[in-house]
Amino acid sequence: MRYKGINTEVSSQKKTIAEQIVYASRKGFNICIVINRTKSDDGYLTIMSVKNTNCQFFIDFSDICTERLVKIVNELLNKPH
Repeated sequence: MRYKGINTEVSSQKKTIAEQIVYASRKGFNICIVINRTKSDDGYLTIMSVKNTNCQFFIDFSDICTERLVKIVNELLNKPH
């Protein structure tokens, strides 16, 4: 993400999604990407707008590639890809 010009902060703290969104909002971030993993599946990413949490994308770990992730983030930020 940084390589593609997207400012990034990583946190490994165990927080609920709601707590992560509050943290991101306080820091002035526009996008929150959450890694979701359970023992029963391979997991997925939730990519959401901090200002409009109804605007979300979900990507299975098996489908993750940098270009797709950057494209979704840029769409949420209304930037050209």
